[in-house]
Amino acid sequence: LRLRAVMTLPTARNLKHAEFCSDMLALNQFLSEGRFDSSLKQRLREFFKWRHSLQDASMNASLLERMSPTLRGASIKALDMWIDNVKILSQCPGEFVTHAIMHMQRAHYPPGEVIVEAGSYDNAMYIV
Repeated sequence: LRLRAVMTLPTARNLKHAEFCSDMLALNQFLSEGRFDSSLKQRLREFFKWRHSLQDASMNASLLERMSPTLRGASIKALDMWIDNVKILSQCPGEFVTHAIMHMQRAHYPPGEVIVEAGSYDNAMYIV
């Protein structure tokens, strides 16, 4: 049974990589049909590369939801080293940080894209 699980993992990664390559080929075809300047082409390619990494985070979240609270907290700490760099979170109890992270929605934006305008109001916290 363990051997089968180990053998399935590389296959899933290969499928994910094939899907990414297919998306990039489709994007390149899409870009060839229009009058996109090189800057916009680059932004679109970067967005899809980051979107690909966001799907990894979604798969991780699914696994984390099925773990016990203790394992979830330890796993989040091991996966997300950026947490230690957020001063407001580094001073909070571990249980709170775990709960907050489990309810965060990850999003990736290409460089130069406006996430929120200075002075505007929002009901979200952004960690950049």
